[in-house]
Amino acid sequence: MIFLTENDCNVVLEQLVTLKSAAENVIVNAERSSCAPTAHKKKIFSSLDEINSSYGDLKGWRRPDIDESKPDFTQASHNERLESLKSCEESDGVAPCKIGEIVIEAAATGEPVEIWRRDQ
Repeated sequence: MIFLTENDCNVVLEQLVTLKSAAENVIVNAERSSCAPTAHKKKIFSSLDEINSSYGDLKGWRRPDIDESKPDFTQASHNERLESLKSCEESDGVAPCKIGEIVIEAAATGEPVEIWRRDQ
């Protein structure tokens, strides 16, 4: 069972142990039953500055790095592929070619042409 406080748990445990002696269908081993916390309190911060002011003096603390501009491998690969291709107008529709940001790949004989685009 889960309780809001340890005291609530202890009250219910006492009631179960008491109920055990009065009922035939209640099984409670008082020696093996106890109340223990199952969750820890955690402090929530509204900003990195608030975290740093709370933990700045703690030994070993370092402010988390904020790097919003992580390189996007997929976007970089797509841009490289676009740069290496001629437009479909320049290649007279021979794939692989590009139409704006859309890459047109050549298909095997009898297979439909694969068209893909990276949405921003």
